[in-house]
Amino acid sequence: MKKLCLLSLGFVLVAPGFIQAAEPAQREKFYGRVSAVEPAAQTLVATNKKHQLEESFTWDERTKMTYKQKPILPSELKVGQYVVISYILEQNQNKAKKIVLRDPPSFLKKSAQ
Repeated sequence: MKKLCLLSLGFVLVAPGFIQAAEPAQREKFYGRVSAVEPAAQTLVATNKKHQLEESFTWDERTKMTYKQKPILPSELKVGQYVVISYILEQNQNKAKKIVLRDPPSFLKKSAQ
């Protein structure tokens, strides 16, 4: 009986480590503007001036790319466009899972008129 209790206790203490290791990577979001894009290499660099950040991202054929909730092609990504990139960190690379093009913020539209 004691062996069974010890075995059960050992499983309870060890099992969470295995379960945690199997969890998928946490998605993060990056808000900014496209500063460089290379569709053939499937890479994108985005900058966020407010937080003084610049990040590089890669994508693959499973990455969703949209503008106004409609699918777009990688060739439609242009320097200067506003983007929100949902990504995971995998093997020290930012792998984009979803890239959403956005219109410029409304306060920028008004000042341009």
